[in-house]
Amino acid sequence: MRLTSLLIPALVSFLVPGLGRADPRPADIVDVRSIDPSVLVDLMYLSSMNFVGHPIVGYRANVCYLTRAAGEQLRLAQARLRAYGKRHGEELSLLLRDCYRPRKSVLYFVDWAKRPDETEMKALFYPDLTKTELIDQDYISQVSGHSRGSTFDLTIARRNAQGAFEAIPMGTRVDFLGPQSWTDYPGIGVAENANRRLLFDILGPDFRNFSKEWWHYALKGEPYPKTFFDFDVE
Repeated sequence: MRLTSLLIPALVSFLVPGLGRADPRPADIVDVRSIDPSVLVDLMYLSSMNFVGHPIVGYRANVCYLTRAAGEQLRLAQARLRAYGKRHGEELSLLLRDCYRPRKSVLYFVDWAKRPDETEMKALFYPDLTKTELIDQDYISQVSGHSRGSTFDLTIARRNAQGAFEAIPMGTRVDFLGPQSWTDYPGIGVAENANRRLLFDILGPDFRNFSKEWWHYALKGEPYPKTFFDFDVE
């Protein structure tokens, strides 16, 4: 095991409230599909199609864990999106790509960013940045709101003519690291901009968007604002 893998968790546990112990999953952090079975879940860190290029420690199942408060509001957002799609003759759904994220996964990203030889996904996810810049520009951080259980990454999917759901164009893939992913980035097409705006409008009543990631939303008034959990996604 690398020395940095040992030192970084110890340092962060000392500095960040709620990081001093490995907490079990609280009863009010639940599988979002127990609240709304219609939402789609495809966790990118359970697969190799992510900016690292392989499954991430802490992800053991395709389960979206969120606080019940976030899940209930997400259910309302899904209802708004489905109603919007019905009015326009389409079947639409929210597609969740990441939800609760264990803090061990967050720290793994930091450790990965310090290994200059692992860049196999650079062309797809961070073509214009070095791994050092990913940390310097806060694309990768030692803490993440995802670990509090009320933050998620998502897009919109549409049922196609073959009957399968597929993600609609948003100008970049989820987790693309660069200014093209800023929610109001001006250099994308009209359709892609409209799709980002639709996602923002659907989620806006109950969630706040991170302006540098069009896919990233967090519950307003989240129940664990200072607690970072570390149970596995399983």
